[in-house]
Amino acid sequence: MAQNEVRLLHQMKVSLAEFKNEQLGIRRLIDNLESLMNLLQDTLPESEEEWKSEFWQTWWILEELYSAALCRSATQFNDEEWDSIVNAVLKLEEIVQNKIKDVH
Repeated sequence: MAQNEVRLLHQMKVSLAEFKNEQLGIRRLIDNLESLMNLLQDTLPESEEEWKSEFWQTWWILEELYSAALCRSATQFNDEEWDSIVNAVLKLEEIVQNKIKDVH
């Protein structure tokens, strides 16, 4: 894996940590992760399809919950939605961290 790919993975970790520390909102987190993954996935070989798929499936949970909240003009997530967001963020952290470990 090239140095650029490692840098992109670390930027994903930073965005996830900033969200958890309430330094980044969910919309910005979603956008950051999407942009970084779009850059990253073009450089990854086909053998990484499973990893990319797992990332996008988990990322989609965040996108879907945020979009649903916007559609109903909600200013906050309910407890169930928030739990799903937290679980998705934790899963994304794991996915990214495992990919970084694979590199080293």
